[in-house]
Amino acid sequence: MSKGVYARRPEMLAKVSATMKRLGIRPPVPTPETRRKAGLSLRGISYSLETRARMSRASKEKWARASFRAIMAAACRRRPSSLEVKVMTLLDAAGVDYVFQFPVPETRYIADFYLPQRNTLIEADGSYWHELRAQTDALRDARLSALGYRVVRLRAKRTKTTPDEEQSWRSVLSL
Repeated sequence: MSKGVYARRPEMLAKVSATMKRLGIRPPVPTPETRRKAGLSLRGISYSLETRARMSRASKEKWARASFRAIMAAACRRRPSSLEVKVMTLLDAAGVDYVFQFPVPETRYIADFYLPQRNTLIEADGSYWHELRAQTDALRDARLSALGYRVVRLRAKRTKTTPDEEQSWRSVLSL
């Protein structure tokens, strides 16, 4: 028998079909219009402006809810990004003790890494989220520095790193 207990054996299909008839459930049959729309979406046809605007409003409303942001933050804390995995690998190789996803006391911030022996926070900034957040990140860094933390930002880009970014990576390795 393939695919577990509920394989598509003729007797199992007949039993399911009989049960659906008895309960008055009709199997979903896509209409020609539904098939056409599915085919168009699979071909990369974009949404109308009205649909995109409606989806944008719904997304903004969703992100405005604190409960949704908390759920998303928890999901991010469970699954490190590829850049965070890279930093973890470097810190482990260097034998540096760290705390991943450290909630900074007296703030609402969660730092990507905290090095307790050096009182240093490491922020691993992916290009997707932090490309347009330089001003917000600078304010956050100033607040954390005022609390006595050393803040190191590592930026991931798909292009070559600049000398300043290369120096940031070296500073982490030399910790």
